[in-house]
Amino acid sequence: VVNGVTLPFAFSDINGVFRFDNLTVSGPADVHVAGASATHIGGPGGVNVPLNSFPSLRYSAIIIPNAANSLPTPVLLPQLDSTNARLYSTTQDTELTVAGMAGLKMIVKAGSMRIRSGGQFVPAPNGTAISLNQVQHEDVPMPLPDGASPPFAWTLQPGGAQFDPPITIFYPNISGLPVGAIANFLSFNHDTRRFEIICSG
Repeated sequence: VVNGVTLPFAFSDINGVFRFDNLTVSGPADVHVAGASATHIGGPGGVNVPLNSFPSLRYSAIIIPNAANSLPTPVLLPQLDSTNARLYSTTQDTELTVAGMAGLKMIVKAGSMRIRSGGQFVPAPNGTAISLNQVQHEDVPMPLPDGASPPFAWTLQPGGAQFDPPITIFYPNISGLPVGAIANFLSFNHDTRRFEIICSG
């Protein structure tokens, strides 16, 4: 979306390069990278991957027609583990876990999820795919605040979903904090484009 004008989809080639032809608008843009549609990784000589192997992300950019435009940071899409996927329910709570991460789980309340559709947030249909996955620190797509070094980073898909009531998080004491210590939880706000403290535990 450039200055309120929605552009058609563009598909990247095997090297990750994409282009919009006949572009007539310019200015601040909201670039949506639909990682779920990726079918190949590794460039020439790489491998094919099934759909929904990667999350979707949004980036801010300045678009100038008839020029090579670049994003402020590389597009890093952590690969998702299909064994972590669950089907969201509007009638019963959905429990999310991460393979290999004992003690971590999230409880999504029945009927609580809203997803973006047509520029607005709407109730998520029953059976919507939802997953929780670990993201290695070197693969976190957006820069973390100075001094932040969480022992575990995750991505909750679908990206940008909203929850009311909020998700309940059970988080293992990976850092070995003493009893009663307070820890803050950071989350990337897709509207402000930055990590923010959303709660403490």
